[in-house]
Amino acid sequence: MARLVILFLGPPMVNWDGQPVHFATRRALALFAYLILTPGMQPRDQLAALFWERDQTASRTALRNTLVYIRQAFGRAAPIQADRDSIGLDPAISYESDFAQLRGAAPTQHKHWR
Repeated sequence: MARLVILFLGPPMVNWDGQPVHFATRRALALFAYLILTPGMQPRDQLAALFWERDQTASRTALRNTLVYIRQAFGRAAPIQADRDSIGLDPAISYESDFAQLRGAAPTQHKHWR
């Protein structure tokens, strides 16, 4: 299975099976990052409203187009899954992320500075 590595700290970088992934638009990268950072399937209507300030029909069209850009960036086997109502990261895909490592290293209890 292909290996996915995402670096969010600094300029965003995505590698798929050792090759850099280049997104056609910044919004495609942003949507992919959101799907990585938000576990589970996300409702299409919610994503459309979050990423585009247009009427629902235009937002859903823009979301579909952006999904095409994400799929094109990855080639045949994009690590996302989508159905009529929702979109998410394919749960079969394992990935490495500097943000996930940072989140895992963060203490569970917050200490207040004095």
